[in-house]
Amino acid sequence: MPETADPAGAGPDMRAIGRAVRLACRFPSVHNSQPWRWVAGPGPMHPFVDRRRAVPGTDCSGRQTILSCGAVLDHLRVVMNSWEPRITP
Repeated sequence: MPETADPAGAGPDMRAIGRAVRLACRFPSVHNSQPWRWVAGPGPMHPFVDRRRAVPGTDCSGRQTILSCGAVLDHLRVVMNSWEPRITP
């Protein structure tokens, strides 16, 4: 997934990060519920559990929900490690 690096050399632009998050979110989750919410601001990006998307009928303790959130974070790491910046003059 080549993207253009930030002209200031600080890293990938927010479009690249957004594409990486969308790609990571395609991976499976518990009952395909995708029980997470990403919050991005001027600093780091954080994944949070979105309890409205949890499946309490089959995951009463919330353990599978937490595991799904950890899995999407790992999938984001995999996507970002495969990112190859294309430096433009």
